[in-house]
Amino acid sequence: MSWIQKIQNQSERARKIIFWAIIIAVGGSLVLIWARSLQERMQAFKKENLMRQMQVPSLQERLKEGPKMPEVPKEELERWEKLLQEAQNAENIPSPSPSLSPSPSPSPSQSPQNTL
Repeated sequence: MSWIQKIQNQSERARKIIFWAIIIAVGGSLVLIWARSLQERMQAFKKENLMRQMQVPSLQERLKEGPKMPEVPKEELERWEKLLQEAQNAENIPSPSPSLSPSPSPSPSQSPQNTL
């Protein structure tokens, strides 16, 4: 009689116990294998490898490249220079006369108090 026939001859309760024991043993083994491989990967992990894999340039490399200035068309530069000249000329225009400026509102201490 083979071991499968022996299991088949057992009661249903005994077969369920054997089934779950096998499932737990196989599942536990897989969890242990996964945990061990995870531990090995974490030990092999190094910051330098990560930076190299991600291809993050170092600060010195970025400084060597320098900032990249956008190319501005000549017409746009001329337009901005013209606007700048207009703004500088507008600063030389005298301010409006004091008679046209709004009068300051009286402070609360100067306003008449309402008494009953």
